[in-house]
Amino acid sequence: MRRYLLIAFAALFAASVPVAGQEAGGTIGGRATVVDGGTVEIYGRNVRIYGIDAPERGAPGFGRATAFMRDAAEKGPFICDVVDKDRDDVAVAVCRLEVDFLSEDVAESLLAEGLAKTDPGSLPLRPRLIAWYQEVEAEAKAQCRGLWQELPECR
Repeated sequence: MRRYLLIAFAALFAASVPVAGQEAGGTIGGRATVVDGGTVEIYGRNVRIYGIDAPERGAPGFGRATAFMRDAAEKGPFICDVVDKDRDDVAVAVCRLEVDFLSEDVAESLLAEGLAKTDPGSLPLRPRLIAWYQEVEAEAKAQCRGLWQELPECR
């Protein structure tokens, strides 16, 4: 049992150390500072969450999505696997929140709460993951969560 705890502790410690580079296939991990509902900064590097389109500043839902991300960032480190760079040369990554030796997909959590929509432009990179995200989004929409509360069928 102690051996497993040591391995888990070592993995958590390694995840909190910055990893150089933002190249696709690399990893960026550590405490995140929230930029907005779809972007965080880790060790001075902006990282956009892969697979989602979160509300931009001034759009409905921006405050809720950003607050959700801030709450998540306070819980533990983000571990982000870089899959691409956007047109502004910002890393685009599948990010997990690591809390109490458990891992939570950040994009999936935002989609489940109805605080973001899937980004169809992400489809070519990870089609199975985007298909899963679309299922999660459909459930949030059916439950009238978050952004979906404004739909006529949800009123």
